[in-house]
Amino acid sequence: MVQDRNKLLNRFKVLLNKGTEVKLYRQLPHAGVVTMTKFKGHMPTMNVFRSVVRALEKAKRTKKRDEYVAYIMALKPKATERMQEAAAGFLEAAAIESLAMNKEAIEGGFRKVFGHTASVIVPDKFWHDTAQEAVGALGRFEKAVAGIIDVSVDDERLEEIVADNGKAMVRRIANEGFLVQSRTAKRVQWYAGVTKYVWITMKDNRVVGNPAGLYPIGTEEHGDHWDRDGNVFSWAEPPHDGHPGEAPGCRCLASPLMGLGNAEIR
Repeated sequence: MVQDRNKLLNRFKVLLNKGTEVKLYRQLPHAGVVTMTKFKGHMPTMNVFRSVVRALEKAKRTKKRDEYVAYIMALKPKATERMQEAAAGFLEAAAIESLAMNKEAIEGGFRKVFGHTASVIVPDKFWHDTAQEAVGALGRFEKAVAGIIDVSVDDERLEEIVADNGKAMVRRIANEGFLVQSRTAKRVQWYAGVTKYVWITMKDNRVVGNPAGLYPIGTEEHGDHWDRDGNVFSWAEPPHDGHPGEAPGCRCLASPLMGLGNAEIR
């Protein structure tokens, strides 16, 4: 069962009130004041998935089919609940960190560029939209875990299935986190009247398009992000594969480009 949206919303608010670690914004010569993020790992969620897998493998070796079916029927709700709990914390961290990072960058940038204090107003709709996205992601996690448990009943290739689905689960968890982070950045920047951003990559060998990296050539699904690093984009005009963090496996960031004439900075 997917966690209640209001429960997630309240947890988000509690985390925000506690505060979150932020890094100082930095300046690019051609791009105004921007920020870099420190993304929290997704391994706690992955560790829950692995513990479920170990339980399945042990039961598969030691129980007869009827016993195994009864076992997984009891295991499934507990496994999905544990998975969702870990994933909820991960998605919360992604949203809250992105909120804090962008808010800090915009407010700090405003002080530097325009010489006086500003405050980014985050409306209640932010919590509603973010919680809705988190609930959707949790539903997808639940479906993925339940699918692996179900298919394990009659398929003797449990080890192979787990290996394939395990890799997919790692990607799914990471992608959902980066997607939440990306959409949070977009919302916060829009609230502050920031209409353009600077594309920032991780500058490592996993960036798609890096000539010396693992993925030197971009695709329709995931374009060449290496060449986008440091370039300015508009939130209203996304590239063919989306804004930073929206393409599968994308770890890029959208750093706010400061400007005047917005209604949400006071």
